Amino acid sequence: MSGRPAYGHPASGSATVRTAPAWPATPPFTQPAQPRPVAVPTAAGSAGLGILALLLGIAGLLLSCFFSGFYLGIPALIVGVIGVRLVADGRARGRGMALTGVILGACAVLVSTGALIAAIALWNSPMGKCALNAGDNSRKVHQCVSQNR
Repeated sequence: MSGRPAYGHPASGSATVRTAPAWPATPPFTQPAQPRPVAVPTAAGSAGLGILALLLGIAGLLLSCFFSGFYLGIPALIVGVIGVRLVADGRARGRGMALTGVILGACAVLVSTGALIAAIALWNSPMGKCALNAGDNSRKVHQCVSQNR
């Protein structure tokens, strides 16, 4: 050592004043910068057609037992196919809902068709004709049923 005391230790027998280092003072406390929002790339458009196709398909399937599935099943098919195409082009979202709407709409049309065919077949059967002729008379209806077993 060259006779100078080490930093922070006063020389023996001397009363020296310790001074702060010569680097710049720290700036006063400031708020940290807020992060900027980052845009996340998403598919354009909305899932409106998919939602509509899904709702039409559900309602059509529920009403298909009353032969009304055609009225909502066919629009569900049309809207669902349009929705699937728009999703494929990247102009909309909701592919799963649109595809489910297509499937439910097709099921509604098929169930309505089957129920209508069954009703026509029953109407034209001998039991159906006998029951129509019996009208509201329960005894005649029971007689028709027992005759056509």
